[in-house]
Amino acid sequence: MRIGKNLLYCRKRKGLSQGQVADLVGVSFQTVSAWEHDVYLPQLEKLESLAEVLDTTIAELCSTSPAGSFSWELKDQMFSVDHMYAFIRSFAQGSGARQTAAALPYARKMHAGQYRKGNGKVPYIYHPLLMSCHALALQLHEDDLIAALLLHDVCEDCLDGNGKRIQPEDLPVGPVARQAVRLVTKPEERPNGWEKAYYDAISGNRIATIVKVLDRCNNISLMAGGFSRQKMAQYIAETETYVMPLLDVLKRRYEESCYHAAFLVKYQMLSDMENLKRLL
Repeated sequence: MRIGKNLLYCRKRKGLSQGQVADLVGVSFQTVSAWEHDVYLPQLEKLESLAEVLDTTIAELCSTSPAGSFSWELKDQMFSVDHMYAFIRSFAQGSGARQTAAALPYARKMHAGQYRKGNGKVPYIYHPLLMSCHALALQLHEDDLIAALLLHDVCEDCLDGNGKRIQPEDLPVGPVARQAVRLVTKPEERPNGWEKAYYDAISGNRIATIVKVLDRCNNISLMAGGFSRQKMAQYIAETETYVMPLLDVLKRRYEESCYHAAFLVKYQMLSDMENLKRLL
């Protein structure tokens, strides 16, 4: 057993000092130092606390394999923003998708200077661009849908010149795309039980339903890079309760193209979540 070296690796990976770990676990920094030098082993309850604080598992801390022995280059961003932007613009020009053509530069402008939560390295526009490319790859080419995907977070995350939320009626698209964005925009005030009403409203709108499941699919596939273990567990639970039923709505209520897309998205989401459960 090599807990000391594994603990040292996980602490540095998390960017914490011995003193910070000591405060979070409830011991002295000398104790953390002793653990890292294998002077003695932490008790089981302290191992559990260490695993939680360091976003790891007891299995990793107690592994006989060197922690961090794999030298993979971890990527926060898998695709080029410029290439995805050009691809969507080409789709809009080639298909006459005027709403997509208007939404594309507007989304880039509104999300300028914003970055994805968690790592602070990925430009926020990466997210709606990736979702739009995902939809096009699934043969979902509807102009209203791609425009709504590009704009789905604008009303929730962007402000106008007066410091107020952008409203759906301000978006440079038609009423169908605006309504989808309105439905997926989470309310500013969220009383207990707000989630059920929110997801019920989304399920009654085909485009909003597709936007929401693609949004969640994208977030789940990337959350290991920016979420804590606790946040990942909470996100998986919320997904199983509220988002997976939306995929069943797509398969039952809407046309055949949605059925095939829902199957592929469900496969990806379930695969990602089941793999993450085994690692949490």
